[in-house]
Amino acid sequence: MYPSIRLILILNLLLLFPQLGMSQPIDVYDYLSVNNHQQDYSKLVLKETYVKDKSKQSPYKKRFLHSREEFDVYGRTSLNLFYDPYGKMEAKVIMFYPEYLVEKGIFKQKQGYIDSAVYLYHKDGQRDREIWYWGENSTQDTFSYSYNGKQQLTGIRKNYDWDTKRDTFIYNKNQRLSKAITYSEVHGMQKEVQFIYGFDSILLKINTLNRQKLVIEEEFFFYNKKGQVSKTISKYYPEGNEIIDPPRMITKKAYYGNGTLKQILKKYYNRQEKQVSISDILYTPLGYLKKRFDKNKRDGIWKKTQVQYTIQKHRKLDSIP
Repeated sequence: MYPSIRLILILNLLLLFPQLGMSQPIDVYDYLSVNNHQQDYSKLVLKETYVKDKSKQSPYKKRFLHSREEFDVYGRTSLNLFYDPYGKMEAKVIMFYPEYLVEKGIFKQKQGYIDSAVYLYHKDGQRDREIWYWGENSTQDTFSYSYNGKQQLTGIRKNYDWDTKRDTFIYNKNQRLSKAITYSEVHGMQKEVQFIYGFDSILLKINTLNRQKLVIEEEFFFYNKKGQVSKTISKYYPEGNEIIDPPRMITKKAYYGNGTLKQILKKYYNRQEKQVSISDILYTPLGYLKKRFDKNKRDGIWKKTQVQYTIQKHRKLDSIP
């Protein structure tokens, strides 16, 4: 799998599921970048993303169309095109829905081979399997999802041609996810993420441990009067070393009156307490990404992303034959 293709696919998954910006109780699966549900849109027809990159290393400083995403009559992604600053297509994603519980995707990069994926779902809309075919030799990766009797995700088995990895999800007595462990058959334990709750099952803290069981990141959650996350503070410990005043990220969130997320403001500070970077992310009242601004003086980064939508009422997914 080519690194540039991997980036395109990650971006595509984010574009496929913009509703993740919606305000709701913290979804720990979103935090772990785990998406195991069938795509479900109701409003989008067209989504166009424009980028203006005035970073030090950027050869093109003007605003340009970065991607164009089209949706079918049910509001699901049907076509996603990615462009370079000069208007030439860099990558293409085509999605098919041959059956109600089956999704197929074809991914083509300008200088690469054609890759494809098949997503299979249970009747409740949760993902059963995910099969990826890479390049002309069609090397195959298969992800299998398992659940307990309460329909909670308990594991993902990822079979690659070079390794097999397992993500295991453990729940506490209140049915909240308490641990997520990633294990590799080649390299052993990779990472453990611990979720710590208050007596009312409100998430207070997340610890991330490396393979030596040392904490490399801890994130603290703060809430407003409505129970929405208003601020998080993340602290980073390289290689698990205990250091005074570690690098940190402070994230603040604001909401619309209807409860949807309005803004995320992220500021990163180094050990000298100097602000290194800032990201300002804005959403529409429907929960879709509207605008993003990233700036890092030290690395010469200045990037602005704007998204435009065409919206209309679609047919309901449960009306699919």
